[in-house]
Amino acid sequence: MTRTTDPEAPAGWSATFVLLAAAVFVEAVGIGVLFPLLARIQADRHLPTYGLGLMSGASFFASLAGQLGVARHLDGRRARPVLIGAMVLACVAPLWFALAGNLWSLTAARALGGIAYGIVVPAALRAA
Repeated sequence: MTRTTDPEAPAGWSATFVLLAAAVFVEAVGIGVLFPLLARIQADRHLPTYGLGLMSGASFFASLAGQLGVARHLDGRRARPVLIGAMVLACVAPLWFALAGNLWSLTAARALGGIAYGIVVPAALRAA
């Protein structure tokens, strides 16, 4: 008895899938790493309490904007260049956050990281 399989169904976890899943995981860690460090960042940078909410919320709203803005444009296009560009943004955002000196710069760096995450997820789904 022979088994027929759908030629378009994935046979298992390919190297591409593992790399894309790792990229999404690293992005998610980059977004979530801030929360255990909020008190330390507030004390070191002398930030007001509302600034913690701005920094936390900036990544979430920017991620939503990135997903809504990019996902519809990925249809019919190659996702690889978009994914590479988003990963470059994802590398720049934490560096900017580490070097930022004031609340608005910290918030903008978090927003850039959120946009990168918002672009990585639909691009990885499209590439998979």
